[in-house]
Amino acid sequence: MIGNPQEMRQLTQELAASVWTLGAIGVLLESGLVEYLRELRSIDDLAARCPALTRGRIERCMEVASVAGVVTAEGAGFRLAEGAVPFSQQPMRAALEGDIRANLMQVLAFLDSSKDARPQSGWRHTNPALLQAQGDASAMFPPMFKANMVASLGDLAARLDRPEARFLDIGVGVGSLAIAMCRCWPGLHVVGLDTLDAALDIARHNVERAGLALHIELRKLAAAELREEESFDLAWLPSFFIPADTLA
Repeated sequence: MIGNPQEMRQLTQELAASVWTLGAIGVLLESGLVEYLRELRSIDDLAARCPALTRGRIERCMEVASVAGVVTAEGAGFRLAEGAVPFSQQPMRAALEGDIRANLMQVLAFLDSSKDARPQSGWRHTNPALLQAQGDASAMFPPMFKANMVASLGDLAARLDRPEARFLDIGVGVGSLAIAMCRCWPGLHVVGLDTLDAALDIARHNVERAGLALHIELRKLAAAELREEESFDLAWLPSFFIPADTLA
């Protein structure tokens, strides 16, 4: 319990440091610095390879990431910690970038919503960058699902390998999860449902760019209105986005 104003200020400062630490890790990913940190690098070497950041900013990011354990300091050089190395390559890098950016942007959106004239509930974001980041964060699930879970789910692995296999993506968003599923199972047909035009507009572009328009069908439809319950081999149901009465 906060006992005095000094303790309140200390708490907010500690939490702010956590936010900036998360931001610094995001910078390492989005700037491309992680690609070079697989080997020991000096600050000057990193600055020469990443002109988008000043030497001072790179140095501060390295210091913060070192304290967080994401990189290790060895003399005047830095390199990624062993457990962070997989996130320097795709698809894990894009997923972590999306997760960090989506969380930071949603916190700011939550803060801004406190000034709205009328309260709102549910997922109502329309910012394209936030929507894409949220989608990118989900793209790592399909390869992890295939590698670690499918084999334990009866004959699902065999069913998904069939050319007529069908996957239902409820809350398809910008299509990142659907695209990743198709890359894991090239013969898969996906039906993606969403009710947000802003997300579906981006999804159509992403699906077309991925060359998967013949495999991914996007529909503006609420999950409760679907009448094809028995025609899919697998369904993704993000229950945390769906009202309890609708979920039932």
